[in-house]
Amino acid sequence: MDQQYTSNIPPLPPEYTGEEQYAEESEEEDQTLQIQSLMKQMQDILSTQSKKKGKRRGSTSYTPGGSPSEPTLPRHVRPEELP
Repeated sequence: MDQQYTSNIPPLPPEYTGEEQYAEESEEEDQTLQIQSLMKQMQDILSTQSKKKGKRRGSTSYTPGGSPSEPTLPRHVRPEELP
């Protein structure tokens, strides 16, 4: 892991003295960027999972019968009872 980090840091001009400080700062930035991208990936995964769940739930409540133009409702709900 350390080698990867040091290779990511751009070479410093020789007159720059705070080399260690600079390396630490850029390392932290890399980590925050990595964490942000990880969180984004997690959110994407979660959103796709919830979408899949919703589709699955919708298909189970589907009741065959009735014309295709009517919205399919569970059998115990009558259209008159809807608001």
